[in-house]
Amino acid sequence: MLMHLTRNKISIGVYIFIIEIIGYIAALLTTVSLLPEIHKVWKAKHAEEISFYWLGSLSAGQVLWLAYGLAIMSIPLILSAAATLVIAAALIAIVIKDNKVRFRF
Repeated sequence: MLMHLTRNKISIGVYIFIIEIIGYIAALLTTVSLLPEIHKVWKAKHAEEISFYWLGSLSAGQVLWLAYGLAIMSIPLILSAAATLVIAAALIAIVIKDNKVRFRF
Protein backbone atom coordinates (compact mmCIF):
# COMPACT_ATOMS: atom_id res chain seq x y z
CA MET A 1 0.00 0.00 0.00
CA LEU A 2 2.77 2.46 0.85
CA MET A 3 4.54 1.82 -2.45
CA HIS A 4 1.30 2.59 -4.24
CA LEU A 5 1.03 5.86 -2.30
CA THR A 6 4.53 6.97 -3.15
CA ARG A 7 4.03 6.18 -6.84
CA ASN A 8 0.90 8.33 -6.90
CA LYS A 9 2.60 11.18 -5.02
CA ILE A 10 0.25 10.97 -2.02
CA SER A 11 2.14 11.50 1.18
CA ILE A 12 1.68 9.19 4.12
CA GLY A 13 0.47 12.16 6.18
CA VAL A 14 -2.35 12.87 3.70
CA TYR A 15 -3.28 9.18 3.66
CA ILE A 16 -3.46 9.08 7.47
CA PHE A 17 -5.51 12.29 7.48
CA ILE A 18 -8.03 10.77 5.04
CA ILE A 19 -8.27 7.62 7.15
CA GLU A 20 -8.89 9.74 10.28
CA ILE A 21 -11.65 11.69 8.49
CA ILE A 22 -13.29 8.38 7.53
CA GLY A 23 -13.05 7.34 11.19
CA TYR A 24 -14.70 10.55 12.40
CA ILE A 25 -17.53 10.22 9.86
CA ALA A 26 -18.10 6.59 10.85
CA ALA A 27 -18.05 7.55 14.54
CA LEU A 28 -20.60 10.32 13.97
CA LEU A 29 -22.96 8.10 11.98
CA THR A 30 -22.88 5.18 14.39
CA THR A 31 -23.29 7.42 17.42
CA VAL A 32 -26.26 9.39 16.11
CA SER A 33 -27.93 6.15 14.99
CA LEU A 34 -29.27 5.74 18.56
CA LEU A 35 -30.86 9.19 18.68
CA PRO A 36 -34.06 8.08 16.87
CA GLU A 37 -34.59 5.50 19.63
CA ILE A 38 -34.34 8.18 22.31
CA HIS A 39 -36.70 10.41 20.34
CA LYS A 40 -39.18 7.55 19.94
CA VAL A 41 -39.11 6.73 23.65
CA TRP A 42 -39.35 10.39 24.62
CA LYS A 43 -42.31 10.96 22.32
CA ALA A 44 -44.14 7.77 23.33
CA LYS A 45 -43.45 8.35 27.06
CA HIS A 46 -42.65 4.66 27.51
CA ALA A 47 -39.91 2.20 26.65
CA GLU A 48 -41.94 -0.95 26.08
CA GLU A 49 -40.44 -1.57 22.65
CA ILE A 50 -36.82 -1.25 23.76
CA SER A 51 -35.10 -4.53 24.58
CA PHE A 52 -33.07 -4.32 27.77
CA TYR A 53 -30.92 -7.22 26.52
CA TRP A 54 -30.17 -5.37 23.28
CA LEU A 55 -29.10 -2.32 25.28
CA GLY A 56 -26.95 -4.50 27.53
CA SER A 57 -25.15 -6.17 24.65
CA LEU A 58 -24.74 -2.81 22.87
CA SER A 59 -23.25 -1.28 26.01
CA ALA A 60 -20.90 -4.22 26.58
CA GLY A 61 -19.72 -3.95 22.98
CA GLN A 62 -19.16 -0.21 23.34
CA VAL A 63 -17.13 -0.73 26.52
CA LEU A 64 -14.90 -3.11 24.56
CA TRP A 65 -14.64 -0.66 21.63
CA LEU A 66 -13.70 2.07 24.10
CA ALA A 67 -11.00 -0.15 25.64
CA TYR A 68 -9.69 -1.00 22.17
CA GLY A 69 -9.74 2.66 21.11
CA LEU A 70 -7.79 3.61 24.23
CA ALA A 71 -5.30 0.81 23.59
CA ILE A 72 -4.58 1.95 20.04
CA MET A 73 -5.08 5.66 20.85
CA SER A 74 -7.73 6.18 18.18
CA ILE A 75 -9.53 9.46 18.92
CA PRO A 76 -12.51 8.78 16.60
CA LEU A 77 -13.05 5.35 18.16
CA ILE A 78 -12.71 6.67 21.71
CA LEU A 79 -15.15 9.54 21.09
CA SER A 80 -17.66 7.33 19.31
CA ALA A 81 -17.65 4.60 21.94
CA ALA A 82 -17.87 7.09 24.81
CA ALA A 83 -20.73 9.05 23.21
CA THR A 84 -22.62 5.88 22.34
CA LEU A 85 -22.21 4.67 25.94
CA VAL A 86 -23.72 7.94 27.20
CA ILE A 87 -26.69 7.58 24.85
CA ALA A 88 -27.12 3.90 25.76
CA ALA A 89 -26.95 4.79 29.46
CA ALA A 90 -29.74 7.32 28.94
CA LEU A 91 -31.85 4.64 27.25
CA ILE A 92 -31.09 2.13 30.01
CA ALA A 93 -32.13 4.68 32.63
CA ILE A 94 -35.41 5.28 30.79
CA VAL A 95 -36.05 1.54 30.43
CA ILE A 96 -35.36 0.92 34.13
CA LYS A 97 -37.42 3.94 35.24
CA ASP A 98 -40.35 3.00 33.03
CA ASN A 99 -42.60 0.86 35.21
CA LYS A 100 -44.32 -0.61 32.16
CA VAL A 101 -41.18 -2.35 30.91
CA ARG A 102 -41.62 -5.82 29.50
CA PHE A 103 -38.35 -7.62 29.03
CA ARG A 104 -38.23 -9.20 25.60
CA PHE A 105 -36.04 -12.13 24.59
